[in-house]
Amino acid sequence: MNFINTILPFSSSVVSFVFAALIFRRYLARRGPHLLLWGIGMVFYGIGGFCEAYYGAKGWNDLVFRLWYLFGGVTGIYFLDAAEAFFHLTPSPFRSVIFQALFVVVSLFVVSSSGSLFASGLVLILYLTLILIAVGELRMVGNLDSWYQMVAGKVTLKAQQSILTAFIIVFFIETLLLIRS
Repeated sequence: MNFINTILPFSSSVVSFVFAALIFRRYLARRGPHLLLWGIGMVFYGIGGFCEAYYGAKGWNDLVFRLWYLFGGVTGIYFLDAAEAFFHLTPSPFRSVIFQALFVVVSLFVVSSSGSLFASGLVLILYLTLILIAVGELRMVGNLDSWYQMVAGKVTLKAQQSILTAFIIVFFIETLLLIRS
């Protein structure tokens, strides 16, 4: 049992459940739909963290892996994303080139140094989600200007496409690192 595979995910799970309880309490008082979505997302994230901690402490379990994948990797992030849409955060802290750059650093660290397939898988699922959101926006809008609102000055479309391409290449490198480990 080590810190990265057990204690950290368990702590993350506890904090998520506490936040979820506070958010649901606020939802009951104010009835904002964004609070309900955010609360559900936090519960799902907490379940995912608990499953990862269980895996770190007890080892592989098919049911725990399926729960982790469903709640932590697939559905949880979308409830948090829907809550973000209700908040109308402009610019979105998650849809920015700054967040992408920081996420690349964190994901490289997790995939290259973590012994946890759960942690690496979760990071790569989030990475793929960011890629799909960016590619979707590029196809729908024709640019990624909203991703560069926190950057001083105008970023050309060619530079936006180049940065997105580099982001995708790093994703494939990290995926290969995970497969070969």
